[in-house]
Amino acid sequence: MPTRAGLGYCFVLLLLLLLSVNFENNLAYALTFLLTGVFIVAMHMTHSNLAGVKTEFAGAEACYAQDTALFNVWVSSQRGCDHYQLTASWPNQSSITFDIQALCREKVAVPCHAPERGWLSPGLLKIESRLPLGLFKVWTYHALNVKCLVYPQPINHPVSSGLDLGSQGRGILSNQDGSDDFQGLADYQPGMSQQHIAWKVFARGQGLHVKHYVAEQDAELWLDWQACLEPGIEAKLSSLCYQARYLTSQQRAFGLRLPGKKLTPAMGPEHLRAVLTTLALFGKESSNAESAA
Repeated sequence: MPTRAGLGYCFVLLLLLLLSVNFENNLAYALTFLLTGVFIVAMHMTHSNLAGVKTEFAGAEACYAQDTALFNVWVSSQRGCDHYQLTASWPNQSSITFDIQALCREKVAVPCHAPERGWLSPGLLKIESRLPLGLFKVWTYHALNVKCLVYPQPINHPVSSGLDLGSQGRGILSNQDGSDDFQGLADYQPGMSQQHIAWKVFARGQGLHVKHYVAEQDAELWLDWQACLEPGIEAKLSSLCYQARYLTSQQRAFGLRLPGKKLTPAMGPEHLRAVLTTLALFGKESSNAESAA
């Protein structure tokens, strides 16, 4: 298909042809036919630059809502020639430009905006070429059936929001866990008491930290839906997502309680992934089942 530049090129060729006929100028005829030949050769070269390109899904990392998800795609060349200045994009998304050497493959990270939590399916992958002169553009669509998990957008709320302390989930966790035993230093977060700031550590230029104490009997820590103060489902999930990330960074064990869902207290990256996955799919399972039916 001709681009805007290609249509302008055709208009110039038409003017040259009219001038050649009107003035019966052989040099004008030669120039017109030469440029027409360049136009035809460019069309075939543009098509040849895209021919023999195949794609294969290579996975996607989970991201957070309102971030950019990156879908990794293997793009391979099945011909004995190089492919230059190819672009890949999802519908209504920004594109990425790459090259492929002959009989090789490249891993391309194609971006896609993640507007909300849940499973993100970007649609058909478009591979396009405009080489060598930009007079034509050719494209092909690839149905890869890809999807990426999108976690709720973490929102920085007060540390006490959504946290319940105790095996029965009674009471709200305060910024200070106890005053019996000194456990170590933790990064200072807005809202923490300034009485526990380690000023000597700050004076040594090691950043702002707070002294972390624990009681002799440390109760179970829960991220509880009922303890969230934010109005609305998405606001509650965003708050719980932030708290889960914060507690994991502090190497704290915690559990998760949602309506109809419960994860026992644990810690570490795997537990955080399980918690974020549960938050991302909360309320989405039933809607997916209804759409599938």
